[in-house]
Amino acid sequence: MIHGALKKANIWRNRPDYEDLAQEGQLVYVTCYHRFCQEHETFSERAFNCYAYQAIIWHLRNILRRDMWLSDHTQASLDATVPPESDHLAYNFPESLIALSIRLGQIQELLSQRQKAVLVRHMWQGEPLSQLAVDLDCPARTLRYDRNKILRLLR
Repeated sequence: MIHGALKKANIWRNRPDYEDLAQEGQLVYVTCYHRFCQEHETFSERAFNCYAYQAIIWHLRNILRRDMWLSDHTQASLDATVPPESDHLAYNFPESLIALSIRLGQIQELLSQRQKAVLVRHMWQGEPLSQLAVDLDCPARTLRYDRNKILRLLR
Protein backbone atom coordinates (compact mmCIF):
# COMPACT_ATOMS: atom_id res chain seq x y z
CA MET A 1 0.00 0.00 0.00
CA ILE A 2 2.81 2.43 0.85
CA HIS A 3 4.59 1.86 -2.44
CA GLY A 4 1.28 2.28 -4.25
CA ALA A 5 0.80 5.64 -2.54
CA LEU A 6 4.33 6.64 -3.54
CA LYS A 7 3.51 5.69 -7.11
CA LYS A 8 0.22 7.62 -6.99
CA ALA A 9 2.15 10.70 -5.78
CA ASN A 10 4.55 10.31 -8.77
CA ILE A 11 7.50 9.33 -6.61
CA TRP A 12 9.63 6.76 -8.41
CA ARG A 13 12.43 4.48 -7.23
CA ASN A 14 15.11 6.42 -9.11
CA ARG A 15 14.63 9.48 -6.87
CA PRO A 16 17.55 9.99 -4.50
CA ASP A 17 15.16 10.43 -1.57
CA TYR A 18 12.82 7.54 -2.42
CA GLU A 19 13.68 5.50 0.69
CA ASP A 20 13.20 8.55 2.92
CA LEU A 21 9.76 9.16 1.45
CA ALA A 22 8.87 5.47 1.81
CA GLN A 23 9.82 5.70 5.48
CA GLU A 24 7.64 8.81 5.83
CA GLY A 25 4.81 6.75 4.35
CA GLN A 26 5.39 4.02 6.93
CA LEU A 27 5.26 6.55 9.76
CA VAL A 28 2.00 7.98 8.44
CA TYR A 29 0.61 4.44 8.14
CA VAL A 30 1.37 3.72 11.81
CA THR A 31 -0.07 7.06 12.89
CA CYS A 32 -3.22 6.41 10.87
CA TYR A 33 -3.61 2.95 12.40
CA HIS A 34 -3.37 4.37 15.90
CA ARG A 35 -5.79 7.21 15.12
CA PHE A 36 -8.23 4.94 13.27
CA CYS A 37 -8.37 2.46 16.18
CA GLN A 38 -9.13 5.29 18.61
CA GLU A 39 -11.87 6.82 16.46
CA HIS A 40 -13.69 3.62 15.42
CA GLU A 41 -15.00 0.87 17.64
CA THR A 42 -15.06 -1.76 14.91
CA PHE A 43 -12.03 -2.25 12.72
CA SER A 44 -12.76 -2.56 9.04
CA GLU A 45 -9.64 -3.37 7.07
CA ARG A 46 -11.07 -1.99 3.84
CA ALA A 47 -12.06 1.32 5.45
CA PHE A 48 -8.72 1.61 7.19
CA ASN A 49 -6.77 0.93 4.00
CA CYS A 50 -8.67 3.65 2.15
CA TYR A 51 -8.12 6.05 5.05
CA ALA A 52 -4.39 5.30 5.37
CA TYR A 53 -3.77 5.31 1.61
CA GLN A 54 -5.27 8.77 1.22
CA ALA A 55 -3.46 10.10 4.29
CA ILE A 56 -0.12 8.84 2.96
CA ILE A 57 -0.70 10.46 -0.43
CA TRP A 58 -1.62 13.80 1.16
CA HIS A 59 1.40 13.70 3.45
CA LEU A 60 3.79 12.86 0.61
CA ARG A 61 2.37 15.59 -1.62
CA ASN A 62 2.77 18.08 1.23
CA ILE A 63 6.42 17.05 1.55
CA LEU A 64 6.97 17.44 -2.18
CA ARG A 65 5.26 20.83 -2.15
CA ARG A 66 7.42 21.96 0.76
CA ASP A 67 10.60 20.75 -0.95
CA MET A 68 9.66 22.55 -4.16
CA TRP A 69 8.98 25.75 -2.24
CA LEU A 70 12.27 25.44 -0.35
CA SER A 71 14.29 24.76 -3.49
CA ASP A 72 12.72 27.74 -5.26
CA HIS A 73 13.39 30.07 -2.35
CA THR A 74 16.82 28.63 -1.63
CA GLN A 75 17.72 29.10 -5.30
CA ALA A 76 16.57 32.73 -5.17
CA SER A 77 18.57 33.43 -2.01
CA LEU A 78 21.64 31.68 -3.40
CA ASP A 79 21.41 33.63 -6.66
CA ALA A 80 21.30 36.85 -4.66
CA THR A 81 24.60 35.98 -2.94
CA VAL A 82 26.53 35.32 -6.16
CA PRO A 83 28.92 38.18 -6.86
CA PRO A 84 28.49 39.60 -10.36
CA GLU A 85 32.02 38.84 -11.54
CA SER A 86 33.43 36.02 -9.49
CA ASP A 87 36.71 34.45 -10.56
CA HIS A 88 36.76 31.82 -7.84
CA LEU A 89 33.82 30.30 -6.05
CA ALA A 90 30.40 30.76 -7.57
CA TYR A 91 28.97 31.04 -4.03
CA ASN A 92 30.32 32.98 -1.08
CA PHE A 93 30.85 30.60 1.82
CA PRO A 94 31.12 32.14 5.27
CA GLU A 95 34.30 30.24 6.16
CA SER A 96 37.78 31.22 5.07
CA LEU A 97 39.32 29.41 2.11
CA ILE A 98 41.53 27.30 4.39
CA ALA A 99 38.56 26.12 6.48
CA LEU A 100 36.60 25.49 3.30
CA SER A 101 39.35 23.32 1.80
CA ILE A 102 39.53 21.29 5.02
CA ARG A 103 35.76 20.85 5.00
CA LEU A 104 35.79 19.81 1.32
CA GLY A 105 38.37 17.15 2.14
CA GLN A 106 36.14 15.83 4.93
CA ILE A 107 32.97 15.56 2.84
CA GLN A 108 34.61 14.26 -0.32
CA GLU A 109 34.02 10.62 0.70
CA LEU A 110 30.33 11.36 1.23
CA LEU A 111 29.73 12.66 -2.30
CA SER A 112 28.78 10.64 -5.35
CA GLN A 113 30.42 11.23 -8.73
CA ARG A 114 27.46 13.36 -9.85
CA GLN A 115 27.66 15.45 -6.68
CA LYS A 116 31.41 15.93 -7.19
CA ALA A 117 30.66 17.16 -10.73
CA VAL A 118 28.13 19.63 -9.30
CA LEU A 119 30.69 20.79 -6.74
CA VAL A 120 33.49 21.32 -9.25
CA ARG A 121 31.70 22.37 -12.42
CA HIS A 122 28.77 24.33 -10.96
CA MET A 123 29.86 25.63 -7.58
CA TRP A 124 33.56 26.09 -8.32
CA GLN A 125 33.62 26.95 -12.03
CA GLY A 126 30.17 28.57 -12.20
CA GLU A 127 28.75 26.37 -14.98
CA PRO A 128 24.93 26.60 -15.14
CA LEU A 129 23.01 23.61 -13.80
CA SER A 130 21.01 23.42 -17.03
CA GLN A 131 24.18 22.80 -19.05
CA LEU A 132 25.48 20.35 -16.45
CA ALA A 133 22.15 18.49 -16.58
CA VAL A 134 22.51 18.05 -20.34
CA ASP A 135 26.10 16.83 -20.01
CA LEU A 136 25.29 14.38 -17.20
CA ASP A 137 21.96 13.31 -18.76
CA CYS A 138 19.91 13.88 -15.63
CA PRO A 139 17.19 16.36 -14.62
CA ALA A 140 18.24 19.80 -13.39
CA ARG A 141 16.01 19.23 -10.34
CA THR A 142 18.24 16.33 -9.29
CA LEU A 143 21.28 18.55 -9.62
CA ARG A 144 19.60 21.26 -7.51
CA TYR A 145 18.95 18.58 -4.87
CA ASP A 146 22.63 17.58 -5.03
CA ARG A 147 23.74 21.22 -4.76
CA ASN A 148 21.55 21.76 -1.70
CA LYS A 149 22.93 18.60 -0.09
CA ILE A 150 26.50 19.81 -0.69
CA LEU A 151 25.67 23.19 0.83
CA ARG A 152 24.15 21.50 3.90
CA LEU A 153 27.29 19.38 4.31
CA LEU A 154 29.51 22.45 4.00
CA ARG A 155 27.65 24.29 6.75
